[in-house]
Parts: sequence; C-alpha cells; structure tokens
Amino acid sequence: MNDLVVIVLDRPRHEKLIEDIRRAGARIRLISDGDLFAGVTAAVRRTNVHAVIGIGGAPEGVLTAAVLRCLNGGMRARLVPTRPGQEERMRAMGITDPNRIYTERDLAPGPGSTARTRWWSSRPSFPADPRDSSARTPR
Repeated sequence: MNDLVVIVLDRPRHEKLIEDIRRAGARIRLISDGDLFAGVTAAVRRTNVHAVIGIGGAPEGVLTAAVLRCLNGGMRARLVPTRPGQEERMRAMGITDPNRIYTERDLAPGPGSTARTRWWSSRPSFPADPRDSSARTPR
C-alpha cells in the first residue's frame, strides 16, 4: 500500500480522510487547489499519482470527466452538498438520488468528448506560483 500515491485537496473537511489514507499506508500529496489537474494527472502514466479522493467542485468534476474520456480513463463521483441550499438546487435540477454514483460517461455524456489544445510559436510563460502573476518561468 505504501506505493500508492493519493492526491487530496488540503481542506479542513478532509482531515479525517487524510488520517484514514495515512493509516492505510498510502502516501498523500496535498494540493491547495487544482482538482481538475489532479484528476487528469491520476489518469496519465508515470506521474506517480494513482488516485484523487475528496470533495471538490462539481464544475471541475464535469471538466475532469470530459478529459478522462479523451484519455480513456475513468472516475467515480457523487454530489456532496456542503452549503445550505445545495440540496434544494439538486432537486430543482431533477437529481432525485443524492447518493447516486456517477461515472465519467454520466458527467460528460455524448457520442464522444474532445479536448482542445493551443500551440504556441514560442515557449509559453506560466506563473511559477499561480497566485503571483509577476513570477514567470525562465525562458
């Protein structure tokens, strides 16, 4: 089990989950944000990430599902209301089973999903720290 690497969002709501994963013997990589990227990383070989577990955003889950379909990956997810009014919103959207487990095909339905990429004529410049737009990678 100590070869298993799990990504978890570093949030107070995940404290017990983190303890359980550590107790089971798996290693944890905590992230402050980026659950979409984390979900995709788990589907790519040689990233040394085997799973992403925890409560993230529903829109990010849908985007992750679409990318995973392109990569022939899979996921399991369910809606977890964490704020007042979310259960009512789910019912208004026609979600009748709050415990339903969704797959990547449920979240990104259709005959096929596509992904877009952007090609640069020169090397792109990304912030080293996403919160600091003045920090740039060296060229």
